[in-house]
Amino acid sequence: MPVAGDFGAAGPFSVSVNTFTNPVYPTANGETLLVSVYHPNSTIDPAMPTIFVAHGYTSPIGRADTYLNILTHLASRGYNVVFSPYEGGVSPNIPQRFDELATGFEAAVTNYNLNTGQVGFVGHSYGGGFLPSVILHEMMGKADFYRAGHTWGGTAAFFYAMAPGFAYSGGAQTDVATTQTIFFPTNLNVIEQVFNDDTTVADPRVAIDVFYNVTTLNSQKDFFTVYGDTHGTNAVVANHFLPNAYTNSDVPLQAWAILRRLDALAAWTFTGDTGARPIALGNGVAAQTNQGAWSDGVSVAPLGVTDIPSPTAFPSGPYVVDWDSAANPRSKYGVFSGPPAIAGTAVTRGGALVTVSNVLANHTYIEQRSPSLSPASWSNATNFVFTPSDVQANSSITLTNNVGTSPNQFWRILAP
Repeated sequence: MPVAGDFGAAGPFSVSVNTFTNPVYPTANGETLLVSVYHPNSTIDPAMPTIFVAHGYTSPIGRADTYLNILTHLASRGYNVVFSPYEGGVSPNIPQRFDELATGFEAAVTNYNLNTGQVGFVGHSYGGGFLPSVILHEMMGKADFYRAGHTWGGTAAFFYAMAPGFAYSGGAQTDVATTQTIFFPTNLNVIEQVFNDDTTVADPRVAIDVFYNVTTLNSQKDFFTVYGDTHGTNAVVANHFLPNAYTNSDVPLQAWAILRRLDALAAWTFTGDTGARPIALGNGVAAQTNQGAWSDGVSVAPLGVTDIPSPTAFPSGPYVVDWDSAANPRSKYGVFSGPPAIAGTAVTRGGALVTVSNVLANHTYIEQRSPSLSPASWSNATNFVFTPSDVQANSSITLTNNVGTSPNQFWRILAP
């Protein structure tokens, strides 16, 4: 387990919980929709940042005790943590499920005057699939099928999705399947996380699709893969239900792979803690990939971290939540993956036509004209945000560059 005082270890606060019935949807499937607010100390301090948790699919309704480690841990670190259940069942009204989730969040804010300037959104499985639409609704003011949205997170915000399900929505303006691009606020820090031993439930391609298509810069997002490890006894398993671990042998892996990253992401987002940033958004540095060690000193399998996740790195399924399913609202766009690349050049009237492949509309790219990656070389870089009409069907575009006096010309395309 992480050592006391470190990210991933329990925080300094005692934890209490307040509950109330969702005022808009008191019951679902014969059960009371009981919203829970886990918080530090015996009374709620509304000034503390607020973290909203969206649970995975379960019937008849979601229950806070299935995420007890995450909820209590985050509260112990100094955050008010809201859990809002929604209904399960086999014949879903998806916009209503979304509204049950969102109205529970909103009622908690109203009841306890919670901080909506500093917010975090955490989701797992079905709830992780809802998260992009939750961002649109609660941060960007987009209306769902039933009611208007909000503009939370103006000061600081993060998104943490674990083994997400399909990117379902609350309908209306929250539908993230109407365009390939998913527009996110510029201040939102983003982590998508998948579990390598989850070979039958959540298809990693669903997470990969969201990761590439959100407008968040690469410097503000990372894609995590958690690996199991059989070196010790008992082995640790990185399956779909790692976020639900409570007392079994997977709790240490949960602490390292999930709680530690959540702590660091929250600390960086809310306080600008520079020691937290490498652990949350370190782009694969050792401090970020470290997952601790077994009792004999052998390192536990490190966390996989990348900005260019590949679908071919994961088992092909089939999965319960399978990318190719007719139920996937975003499958029509295909799975995008890989970095931008220069596919070809041609000379024309003293200039150069540079064909760039594997680019997305509405995303920021940089064309650099120096082989050096040092900060001093970025002054000769050019920023581009391509429109949908710019980008060809094969995700390529042609740029016209002036040719300088040097006999050697250099171009590099980067996604910052």
